[in-house]
This record gives sequence, structure tokens and C-alpha cells, in this order.
Amino acid sequence: MNRAVKGIGVMAGVLAGQAAWARWRPLPTYSDLDPNGTEGPTDGTPLRLLVLGDSSCTGAGLDDPADIWVRVLARMLGDHGYRVGVASFAVGGSKAADVLRDQVGPAVAHGGDVALVSVGGNDALRGVGTRSFERTLDNAVAQLTASIPLVALSGVGDIGTVPRLPHAVATAARRRAKSLNAAHGRVARRHGALVADQWAWAAARFRDPGVYAPDLFHPNAEGHQVWAAVGFELLAPVLTRSPEHQGSIRAIPDDRRPPDLSV
Repeated sequence: MNRAVKGIGVMAGVLAGQAAWARWRPLPTYSDLDPNGTEGPTDGTPLRLLVLGDSSCTGAGLDDPADIWVRVLARMLGDHGYRVGVASFAVGGSKAADVLRDQVGPAVAHGGDVALVSVGGNDALRGVGTRSFERTLDNAVAQLTASIPLVALSGVGDIGTVPRLPHAVATAARRRAKSLNAAHGRVARRHGALVADQWAWAAARFRDPGVYAPDLFHPNAEGHQVWAAVGFELLAPVLTRSPEHQGSIRAIPDDRRPPDLSV
């Protein structure tokens, strides 16, 4: 069977399973929150943080936008002397194609120092092929790196741990997530971007149903703390390498390379 057709069939099963699970156990739905804001000391080094992506960035399932991982990350950077302005263009439910079409242009026009791109979960669950996803993400990152000094990609974590997914389809979801995660790694290497390692220690944390919101799909505040820690682990070596921040992000070493996440 053709791989693309097989992949679409598998994801159709995932979606059907989600629908059946939701019918069997009615679950709440959530709206996007606004991640925009400023964190850190008023006299800190200015850092403009652009956020592009899906509901992972808009805090679906949270009560307070201050608990969204990008805001938590901004506070962590604030503890290291930065005054972080978060400008979000993320929209819940977005796939990579939506980020490219609707978010990249406004983000580039706004301008910033760091662009965080968190996308891929919806592509995995909606059957977007890995090659198509990679081409789209590559286009988006190419445009961002042309004008934004530092671009960081989220990678795609183990969505097979999502409690809302029936057990029978979790393995397929995990396989799809790994494939798109590898695409993040390849795109990052081509463009000199950073990419987070979602499959090291964080994957184990998301096996705990206690880090999910009542919809059994989106992370709660504890889950966002995990994402923030992964983001800080990624950015800290570049942004906090000296107390005086002498290493401006506009002077990132040429030999910096993201990790090899190919599978």
C-alpha cells in the first residue's frame, strides 16, 4: 500500500477514535487565551519574542494566560536579566500550512529577536504527510530566518501519550509524531535554527495523565511548566551564556548546530 494513503488511513482511524471517545465520555472544549505580555525587570535587556503555532501556544485548557509556557519561559529568561516582550501570532488548531499562510508574514513585519515555532501536532492527527509538512515548515523557517536573528522550533512530542486518544490508535499517533519530529530536525539543520528535544526527559512526564487539562488533550499548567523547561533548556545556552549578555543574539556563533533528530 502506498505510504501516503496508508498514513491517511491510519490518521482517519485516529480521528474516528477521538470522536468515539468524546461521545462515550463528554469532555469540555476551550478557547484560545492571549499569550501577549511582558516579563522580567523593567531595566532588563530588551528581548522581543515572537510566537507562532497552534493551541500549544494559546493555552487552551488553562485559566490564566500567565501559565502558558511561552510566558513561563519569558519569566525564566527575565530571571537572567532580560525584559521579554511576548508577541504571539499563534492560533489554536493551526497546522504548518496555516502558520505559513497566516502567521509568518505578520511576525516578520512585526520584527523580533527570537521566533518560536510550535506546530505539528494537528498535522500529525489530521493525516498531513511528512514530506508535505516538511516542505511547508521549511518555507516558513526560511522566511523567518531571513529577518529574525534566532529561530527555535518546538519539535513534535509524543502525542501517543494524550489520554483522549484510545489506546488502539496511540501507537500510530506516536509513530506519526516521531516522523514529523524528525522533519523539524532536518528543517532546523538546513536553516541554522534551534530545535527542542521533546523525546528526552519530557516525553516521560507527559505519560502522566495528571499533566493534562480536563479535556484530556491539552496540557494543564503543570504540563506547560514542562514545555517551558524544554524551551529554556534550548535557549539558555545561547541567551544566558554571560551575566552581562555580551553575546547578543545577533552574534550567535557560526558553529552552532541543532542536534541530529533524524530517524
